[in-house]
Order: sequence, then C-alpha cells, then structure tokens
Amino acid sequence: METHRDIKEAVADYIYVVRVEEGMPVETSHSETCFAVTGYNRQEFTDNPSLWIEMVVEEDRRLVLQQAKQALSGQFPPPLEHRIIHKGGSVRLVESSIIPNHAPGGKLLSYYGVIRDITERKKVEMALQRAEQMKMVGEWATTLAHEIKNP
Repeated sequence: METHRDIKEAVADYIYVVRVEEGMPVETSHSETCFAVTGYNRQEFTDNPSLWIEMVVEEDRRLVLQQAKQALSGQFPPPLEHRIIHKGGSVRLVESSIIPNHAPGGKLLSYYGVIRDITERKKVEMALQRAEQMKMVGEWATTLAHEIKNP
C-alpha cells in the first residue's frame, strides 16, 4: 500500500481509492490533493463519507452515481465531465476517471478515481471557440460585402 500512497501524493490531480468487498464500497482513501481540487481536506471526506456526492452539482449526480455503479459492477467506465461545488462556493468543472483493480480471477478489489480540475482549460477552450466564431462571422461579412459591391 506504500506505493499507492506515494503515487497519490505525487500527482497534482485528486486521487482516491475505493476498497470493495462483495461488490460494495467499504472504505475510501483520499490524496492530500483533494483540498486543491475541492476545498475539502482528507479528514472532511473521512468524517462525511457522502461528501463526495454532496459536492456534485445536483443535476450531475445521476451521471456520477452511474459511473461509480459501472465501476462496482466490474466495468471500465469512460471519463466523465461534471460540475462540483468547491467548498469556497464556486462551481468547478472536473473530469472524473475510474480505473478498476481486479484480482487475477476477475473479482473487483478496488477502484482508483482520478479527479482533474478542468475549469480553466474549459474557459480557454470556450474563449478560443468564440474567437473562431467571430473570425468566421468577419470572413462571412467580408465575403457578403464583396458580393454586394461586385454582383
């Protein structure tokens, strides 16, 4: 387990590990980086095991629960983008990935979750899209003006 802890603490993304017994989650450990992404520290997640879903924006909870359910059923769910409410009150966009950990016989032992804050990246992507749209509108207007002047 020492290697898991070393990996969790070396990565900037928020990583958690869910231990599974008989197909049910029994224990979750959180990396220290949970604070940077969510505003909540490890102890707060330990004290309130429902905090992980409570901080998800209500409209996104069904998708997040579905992703966890897929992992618990032994599937490898695709990454999911969803919103969380940071402890400071801001809404953050995160990408959630789950990696199942199976025993050699196929039994699910645990799964790793990786939560990456993609809020700033999405803001930049949206700004670039708007700039591209404005460029296209400008090109369209130039073409239209040329066609009007030169029928």
